[in-house]
Amino acid sequence: MSRTSVVILIFTLLFLFSCEDDSAVSAALGEIPDTVSENFRQVTVSPTGRLEVSAGRVEHFGESDSTVFMDTTMVEFNSSMEKTLEGSAQRIELAGNQNGSARGGIIIQDYTGDTRLESEYLEWDNKKRILTGEGEVRIESGDGIIITGDGFTADTARETYRFSKGVKGTLEINDEG
Repeated sequence: MSRTSVVILIFTLLFLFSCEDDSAVSAALGEIPDTVSENFRQVTVSPTGRLEVSAGRVEHFGESDSTVFMDTTMVEFNSSMEKTLEGSAQRIELAGNQNGSARGGIIIQDYTGDTRLESEYLEWDNKKRILTGEGEVRIESGDGIIITGDGFTADTARETYRFSKGVKGTLEINDEG
């Protein structure tokens, strides 16, 4: 093939890839999803309750046994259909071993514990049951405590969390009474 033909072929491929969506970029990098779902919704019902997951797009990669959810929301209900947990993120990556990460506008509202967590990046280690955050993580509790800090780690088995890189907070006291 002549040098001119190679240059034309390269420019044509670059132009085609630049006109496509994110999946074409994945394909160009050799990361072709096995399954792509648009406007995804899954409802799982069990004796303990119900879990509803919605996503604008879901890509599953069989070779790496991973799934990527984009523009995701989830709502969990107990067996009495009371909302117990609600969350959202722009992107969630989940591995086959149930380890995962979330990024972009993360909000988790725990109605049973009356707490709310906000972050831009969280990572989950399923085996250790540890949730870690990079950057600023904000936790609000229904009793008026607001804590914001860096170096967030939560041990969900022990129901404890800590900030290792600094923290600031406020406490609102209601004197009506």
